[in-house]
Amino acid sequence: MSGMDLHFNDLRGTAATKFYIAGFSMREIAEAIAWEEDSVERSIRRYVGRAAAIKAMIKKLEGKG
Repeated sequence: MSGMDLHFNDLRGTAATKFYIAGFSMREIAEAIAWEEDSVERSIRRYVGRAAAIKAMIKKLEGKG
């Protein structure tokens, strides 16, 4: 590949962030991608922008998540 080196964990990290934004709980995400919850939380903090995280929380609070 030209300058791109992806690993399976990169794909799981992407899935974790998409699940989080969709409103899944940390536990649900951990079970789906076979990670520990603390690993999911670290991935979310690293890759989900603050605005996206806030938007996901608001959606959940409004009962839409």
